[in-house]
Amino acid sequence: ALWALRARSPVAAALVALFCLAAALPPGSKSQAFRHAGVWDWWRRHFGLRAVVPPLPYTTPGTRYLVAQFPHATFPMGTLLNAAITDSPQGGMPPSVEGVVADVLLRLPVFKHIFAAAGCHPADGATLARLLKTRSVAIIPEGVAGIFHGASRSGGERVYLSARRGFLRAALVAGTPVIPVYHLGNSQLLSFVGLPRLSRRLRVSVGLFFGVGGSPYPHRPRMLTVVGDPLPVVQADHPTRADVDALHARLCAALGTLFDAHKALLGPEWAAKKLEIV
Repeated sequence: ALWALRARSPVAAALVALFCLAAALPPGSKSQAFRHAGVWDWWRRHFGLRAVVPPLPYTTPGTRYLVAQFPHATFPMGTLLNAAITDSPQGGMPPSVEGVVADVLLRLPVFKHIFAAAGCHPADGATLARLLKTRSVAIIPEGVAGIFHGASRSGGERVYLSARRGFLRAALVAGTPVIPVYHLGNSQLLSFVGLPRLSRRLRVSVGLFFGVGGSPYPHRPRMLTVVGDPLPVVQADHPTRADVDALHARLCAALGTLFDAHKALLGPEWAAKKLEIV
């Protein structure tokens, strides 16, 4: 747009003006109208997104939960498309669940308005601990590292979780059970080529993503969200490393069980896949 301004393009001028305006506007707050907009229903139908949950009710009214979702892959479409379902009693999730994302996404124009309307907060430790005192929280623990080291179209199904333990410590301090969630098919949407070191330093992906015919439009795999039973925790003001490691091992085992129990529902090509924790 800036290059086109040199040619005195009115379209470019309008885009730059809108971008500057969006940068100046505050991000706003959670919007149920946005979370339940018809476009999300269209996308769910487009991918044939289905969900498998434990027998209802698998959560207890009044109890707060930490919903750990995997994989991040190039883009966490499964998490985004299931955001509205968390407000539906058919999904079994706590109705007050809100998300956390990289704080840089809440500072960028346009992005900050989208994620704020979806009910997202910065994904730092202090914010997560504060939120868990009053509500359930959904988190994608892999973060940016999941784009480079996690599941991908060419690299198979992997979860970057071996070095991720801080969110589990927060769950132990708050005494919130952990609900494991795996979005089968999410890894097949897009491919990514980028700069891992710079991305991790900036806490946002730096690179190019591509889908159908090399365009940004995602492929259309079948998608299935599978939800596990909550992992109970014993509240501890000062959890030990052994406490955190034990919960981490239970989460890894639960993800493996979820994956193996449901992967064949996406067809024979998925039945042979293995989930790797890295």
